[in-house]
Amino acid sequence: MKKTLRKAFAIVLAVSLFAAMLSKARAGDYVGYKALDQNQPVSFDGKTVEWNGKTFGLDQNTIFLDSRLDRAQLAGNSYAFNTLKDAVAALKNGTADKPTLLLTAPGVYWVDNPDDPAIRGGAGGSAPVGMSIACNHLHFYGLNTSKENVVFAVNRGQTQGAAGNFTMFNIRGTGLKSENVTFGNYCNVDLKFPLDPSLSRKKRADAIAQAQLFSYNGSDGVAINSGFVSRLNLLPFARTYINCHIESSGHAGGNSVYIGCTLEFYGTNFSGGRSFFNCDIYLKPSAAGYRGRSTHRFGFTDGTGAGGVCIDTRFHRSQEMIDNNVAAEIFWDRVPQSATTRGYQHNVTLDGKPYVIQEAATPGATVLIPEGSDLLKAYKVIHNGQTYYNLPNVLSGVDPFGYAKEIKAAALAAGKDENYYLRIPLTAALRLASGSSATIRSGQTTATLTCSVAPAAYASSRVLGKWQFTASDPSMVQITPGSNNSITVAGTNKTAAPVDVIIVAKNELGLEACALLKVEPPFVEPPKFARAPEITSQANGRVTLSHALDLGSDLRRDESSITWYRCTDGQGSNPLKVAVSRLN
Repeated sequence: MKKTLRKAFAIVLAVSLFAAMLSKARAGDYVGYKALDQNQPVSFDGKTVEWNGKTFGLDQNTIFLDSRLDRAQLAGNSYAFNTLKDAVAALKNGTADKPTLLLTAPGVYWVDNPDDPAIRGGAGGSAPVGMSIACNHLHFYGLNTSKENVVFAVNRGQTQGAAGNFTMFNIRGTGLKSENVTFGNYCNVDLKFPLDPSLSRKKRADAIAQAQLFSYNGSDGVAINSGFVSRLNLLPFARTYINCHIESSGHAGGNSVYIGCTLEFYGTNFSGGRSFFNCDIYLKPSAAGYRGRSTHRFGFTDGTGAGGVCIDTRFHRSQEMIDNNVAAEIFWDRVPQSATTRGYQHNVTLDGKPYVIQEAATPGATVLIPEGSDLLKAYKVIHNGQTYYNLPNVLSGVDPFGYAKEIKAAALAAGKDENYYLRIPLTAALRLASGSSATIRSGQTTATLTCSVAPAAYASSRVLGKWQFTASDPSMVQITPGSNNSITVAGTNKTAAPVDVIIVAKNELGLEACALLKVEPPFVEPPKFARAPEITSQANGRVTLSHALDLGSDLRRDESSITWYRCTDGQGSNPLKVAVSRLN
């Protein structure tokens, strides 16, 4: 009996020791693993990753990347990697319901080897690319709430380590998303990484080189708490940015929407979007950019006429601009500023004081949206004390952050249809009808103009109301309303010269649109002579023609061109042109 008990105890003890050893062996593969930021610990046991109260089970759509992992310890693990290259090779297509997560621990991940002296070139003369990825619904997900602690980096640009505009990522797919990460080209920007200063790196050169962060074939990208750092040709990927940080010196690319973002502009244009909600925008031109000037001029687009929208947005001059007494002027257009541009703003400041965009160049180019108006609801809805920027309306039904439910509730609380705030037009256009010309002659030709709104699907919205039409110089045109929001414009120019007239269309919602017409005066009969032409001969061998025309008005000038001929006889035979007299 005692012998049997001893054997049973020995068997149980052996099994227990074996189980303990097995458990220890499994965990021992990663004993001592610590992520870089101990204030936000990341745990990893080979199969799961835990961070910030979230647990991620690794599989073909959930990949873990940390450069601090030991390659030997990763042997046989198909879902955990210590290099970006290996992690990218393991990516599989995700879906909208199950995206492919690239879980990335704090650190700096070089997309291209910054120490390689070779010059990067693209295949077949195309732009050089750091890394190409083909993956649907890829989600770059940083395991740190501070986006600057998870960095994807390159440091090459045109003529600076690359033959062509170097591009960090070439991504083919749909549903691209980023969260808690920074993408940076540090060719002309110092990489500062306080979490581990040994990973910091000085910029390659001071001169700004052309380079891009992304080439992405989708139009649905979303960036949350992400950073995008570059200078010339930023080219981020997202259509919508929330709580992001952007740095650019111009030609950023894209027509994006920014919410709760900080943007630093180092040049004279952005060209990366025209819709800003609750953003802080910092103008930081170099000293060379404003040296010898009293004003720094900045335009959102690299063209004219596009307009934009700024709601609850604050502009700030750099301390250097303030110290050097350099003023700032902000425009929708870069140059030249167009009088027909129409943008919209509400609650916008420059250095803490109310500011109207483009007012200094073309007064009236910005529509000031009244507080409480339906036009403001197109962009911003407040419900139960919470502000919701109306992305479902701005993005034509796309709702990346799930605001629609609360916006519908706000409409119902206001006694309206639940979709009332989700179908409000955002912009208007006033265009020439087919067959009409932007130049009309008084008493002879007319122009037909037609109003429309965008999105076109909202054209039947009851909130639009009636259209009203005015002219910048009413004495020069006559406006006749027509059907289907159209008008006919006839010229009434009684002067002696063409005049530019701006036709403005405005509806009850508050949307405005403009068109520029050139209004010419009517043709008149050729003038008669008030004094007949007379040729006199002077002693120096010259001849003079004098005459006077009956022009019928002091507004007209004699601009006759006199052509002189030499002939073989008094009847004008065999004329030979010898001179032309103009305005003298």
